[in-house]
Amino acid sequence: MRRLAFTAFIALSLVLISSAPALAGSSSNWTGKGSGESVTVWCTPDKGTGIDINGTFTVPNGHHGPEVLLLEGSKGAAWSFGGQWRVLNTVNGQTTYSFSFDVMLDLAHFTSYRVADDDVWSRTINRDECGFRVPEAPSSGLLLLGALPVAGLVGMKVAGVRLPRPHWTRVA
Repeated sequence: MRRLAFTAFIALSLVLISSAPALAGSSSNWTGKGSGESVTVWCTPDKGTGIDINGTFTVPNGHHGPEVLLLEGSKGAAWSFGGQWRVLNTVNGQTTYSFSFDVMLDLAHFTSYRVADDDVWSRTINRDECGFRVPEAPSSGLLLLGALPVAGLVGMKVAGVRLPRPHWTRVA
């Protein structure tokens, strides 16, 4: 019984470890000071020479006035102005506004981008996630599918299940 519990523990650990990267990447924005504002962004390649950073800016109902969105870039830990901004004139009754930034990679020396307002900013977009580099490993979901059969085989071994071996006969 102890071996079965240990096998279940190992199988559960494999499932959690292989699904952790997929679950960790799900946070899309940070909102500060309880303002109710949020910025969601995504990127697409643009004619092979740049990227388009598209997104939506969400404000609470009843909010009105101009909002300035800044494109920020980073080479490491410090963020600096990326050279572009958008002014969104928010009106009472509309809560979602779309925006777009066109980033030429030849002119920009940043490795990461984000869109910021006064007290809210988007998730960090790495330049490589926009379609310029092919990932070296499959996605976490495929890794999870590979771990499940291994966990099943280990569980069968621990439980003592024996599979019949085929009897090969040689025909001369």
